[in-house]
Amino acid sequence: MSEAGAEGGPASRLYASVARLRASCAADVGERERLLDERAAVAATAARDARETAGQDIAAAGGLAEPTSLGGQLRGVLAALPGVEVRHPDAGGQPATLTRTLDEWRELAPAASDQVAAIVAAHRAWSATWIRRSSSMPRVGDDLWRDLERLDVLHQSVRPLLAAAVAAAVRAAQAAVDTQIEATVARQTAARAAQAAALRGAADRLVAAAGLAATPWEDRRWDAPLPPALPERLIRLGELETGLPEALELDLVPAFLDFPLDAGLAVGSDAAGRDGAIRLLRALALRLIAAVPAGMMIVDAVASVSSGQPAHAGENDRSPLGARSWRTGNDVDSVLADLREQVEIRTSRYLRGRFATIDEYNASAGGLAEPFQVLLVFDYPGGFSARARAQLLHLARSGPPCGIYPLVQFDTDALQDGLFPATREPPRAREVDWKDGPVDPVLRALRQVTTRRLPPDGTGLRAAAWDIHDPAIGEAARGLSPDDPPPITFSATGEPRTGAAALLARVGAAVREPPAHPPAVTLDGLLAAADRGGEATSEGICDLGADAGMLTVRPETWWRGSTERHAVPLLGRGGTRDVARLVLASGPDSGGGLVVGAARTGKTNTLHAVILTLALRYPPTELRLRLVGDEFAGYEKLPHACVTRMHGDREPALAVLRGAEAEARRRADLMTSFLVELPDIAEYRRVLNERLARVIVVLDEAHKLLGSADELGRALTRSVAEIARRGPSTGIHLVAAARTVSGLPAASRVALLTLPQRVAFRCDGDDADLVLGAGNKAAGQLTGAGNGVFNAARGEESRNQPFRGLFLPADRRESIVERLGEHVAQGPGDQWQNVTAGLPMAPPAS
Repeated sequence: MSEAGAEGGPASRLYASVARLRASCAADVGERERLLDERAAVAATAARDARETAGQDIAAAGGLAEPTSLGGQLRGVLAALPGVEVRHPDAGGQPATLTRTLDEWRELAPAASDQVAAIVAAHRAWSATWIRRSSSMPRVGDDLWRDLERLDVLHQSVRPLLAAAVAAAVRAAQAAVDTQIEATVARQTAARAAQAAALRGAADRLVAAAGLAATPWEDRRWDAPLPPALPERLIRLGELETGLPEALELDLVPAFLDFPLDAGLAVGSDAAGRDGAIRLLRALALRLIAAVPAGMMIVDAVASVSSGQPAHAGENDRSPLGARSWRTGNDVDSVLADLREQVEIRTSRYLRGRFATIDEYNASAGGLAEPFQVLLVFDYPGGFSARARAQLLHLARSGPPCGIYPLVQFDTDALQDGLFPATREPPRAREVDWKDGPVDPVLRALRQVTTRRLPPDGTGLRAAAWDIHDPAIGEAARGLSPDDPPPITFSATGEPRTGAAALLARVGAAVREPPAHPPAVTLDGLLAAADRGGEATSEGICDLGADAGMLTVRPETWWRGSTERHAVPLLGRGGTRDVARLVLASGPDSGGGLVVGAARTGKTNTLHAVILTLALRYPPTELRLRLVGDEFAGYEKLPHACVTRMHGDREPALAVLRGAEAEARRRADLMTSFLVELPDIAEYRRVLNERLARVIVVLDEAHKLLGSADELGRALTRSVAEIARRGPSTGIHLVAAARTVSGLPAASRVALLTLPQRVAFRCDGDDADLVLGAGNKAAGQLTGAGNGVFNAARGEESRNQPFRGLFLPADRRESIVERLGEHVAQGPGDQWQNVTAGLPMAPPAS
């Protein structure tokens, strides 16, 4: 069976987290059992010691250990004397403790014995006299009768008080262990709750960032599905039972496969489960088609002549995927030979010594990307010759790195009967040990999903459960509930009637048409397009001024722009001619920008585009950048920039924002210190002919900074709101990026939404409604990383501008930053010392 990827994708990491949590819960149980065993041992020792000590004390007291009470014995002696009438006065209740009983016994027993002996002697003396008067007969006083009764009470108290003393000793001995157990349980409960919350959050983030291929069929995106612009990274199978304690409230997690797959899939069942296995493969094939751009997934299928199984993934004879169906033995050999040849070509041409997988190659190949390929195999090994099985084994082992994946449906009954002559291993017993995997080498090279028959229920029926056998998932794999495929329905004229059918129709059309992959958005192309179109303002297009010239990647074209009226960073291409860009000016609709999108959709790349296109166009005397975020490492070399990295601490970000506030106030005071108040920085520069640079604060991960309603979060929110309100007129602008706005406190949402220009990448519905407006659905239609919507009018739908963002690899960014640093004519101390007075030139110490 194929090994999971060394690093593991998001699905593998999710299931590893489930496995770790299950292991932690099992370890917790073991630790608690050990403490309970220790508690029992401590209790037994304490009980034994308490009994031994008390027994010694009772024996030393004399008489307490006798079966007959000393009080009764002495009472009998007195009763035998003539003229003595036995009385039973009240002697009080049982002592509170065994110790008090022993102390009282030691005091009363000898005295009572002596008194009775004295009375007996006195009676003998009285009886020996010749003249015996009754008035002189010795009497037994009430105190003695009370003492004898008391001795009876003490004697009767020994047994229950001994038991109570032993119980008290046991409780005292157990108390320390109980304290330890309580602390352990509390620690375990808190730790597992935190682990479960983190796991739940990880699953939620995966679901929130999931593309079409990883969403349930009932997701609205499946109503009108569109192929993604880039391959998606998660493929949904259904849901998995976690096997975690109910108290953690995490019974199920989504069942995902990481894409590209690191192994093919074998789905096995008995005859009763065959239809379910085929449905699982069909659903998986449809999701694989939905995971890649149109035309980037080729589907072939083979089935035995007797199976009657349509070989293509669709449910109609038109086969909108363009898939080829193979049934005869020669056909099977032919398709497998073709796929093996593809493996050899891709390995030698693209992978060997260059790329680990075809996906890595595709990332750099642009329009020359190679499509992924899927081979659906039904009723294996029916119709497979020994040669075909060998070909399929090679495909199972070598195909996945090349983007070629066999998906095999097989019969576990046939496996149990030993009907796999390709193996040298002897047939197994009727019950297959799936822990070690199936005996067939083809199936052992694949990730397996198999049925497990459950005991009959009350109706006598036997239900089936599905299990994934994958070392990357481990025990978390038991209890898979696979998603059945959605209906794929076409009209009599071939028009799709369901979302899945519409997707297949679109993909089929793309397969039949010449491939047309849009070129990557390069910096060279973006700069050229921007200069051809001029620069945009909130009112339309304007030129850059006579001194600006054309900006290219050549250093001689850099730093010719002026920020007197505005600073214009570029975002990406909105088609073959249009360019999406922010306009940072003093007007109410151009003061700043907000970028929102789920993880890995293009937010941070957009910030890189903003930073670099600004730094190329404008010299440090015209532009200063305050970069706040952990993704901005390396920009310290940029002569325009001061970088503040947070490393989880929000205080440095607050210092930068407060510095920007202070600079805005300083500039506002400058503009009001004349007889005629100057409305903004552009007028100030025009009237005074004094250069005053615009300052752009770029804030990454704003949702982390503003996500808490604590004192620090409120201070950050106030600073953001103040800069957004007062900054633009003074040339201080804010560009902020966040994964979410809807999840922030109300004041933080309001502060960010004060920024008028909006950039939306793929995000959830609540964020889309906030960023672009409730009636603007453009963000919900985005697919693929880097595809966004720019809106310069606070979300007004008519101003939507779809675009594909600029992407610069890290090494290219570093190269440009290095060259910009070398472009400096002289040190910043003379040239820029007064450019942004009042702003910290370096991040505060963290």
